[in-house]
Amino acid sequence: MTKMYISGIKHDSIVDGQGLRNVIFVSGCWWSCKGCHNLSTHDPKHGKEMTIDEIIDDVYSDNNDITISGGDPLTYQISRTIELLKKLKQIRPSVNIWLYTGYQWDELISDSNIVKALQYIDVLVDGRYVKSQKNEDLIFKGSFNQNIIMVQESLAVGHIVLWESPEIML
Repeated sequence: MTKMYISGIKHDSIVDGQGLRNVIFVSGCWWSCKGCHNLSTHDPKHGKEMTIDEIIDDVYSDNNDITISGGDPLTYQISRTIELLKKLKQIRPSVNIWLYTGYQWDELISDSNIVKALQYIDVLVDGRYVKSQKNEDLIFKGSFNQNIIMVQESLAVGHIVLWESPEIML
């Protein structure tokens, strides 16, 4: 059984992607972004070691969609993250998966290992957090330099297709 370090799992989040989501905070990040709000997750062995099956049982205890954040799930624990993504989609193919990473899109698509992860991700928030570009009014990202990317659509057309927030009815 494959195990990975998880800094935590949060249920019923409304700030880590569209809709009601369960968030898996994968331990480990090497970017060291100034002003990061998840500093404790930078240590690749922070938190609790769990099997992928235990993680899935926890996040699939309800019908929420999934967000994978961190740390950065595509740094120290990328092979485990790929295995987790694959199994999440095998068990529930319709689940909508968002993933946050410090990598930029061009870096992601040029790395053959990371490309394996992209096939399982619906929406990706790319780019390192830049404190000088912070804006509290941004939705689902922390700084202006980050992109919210529709992954499958982007892969299909060969360039970035940005996610657009649906209109909110008041």
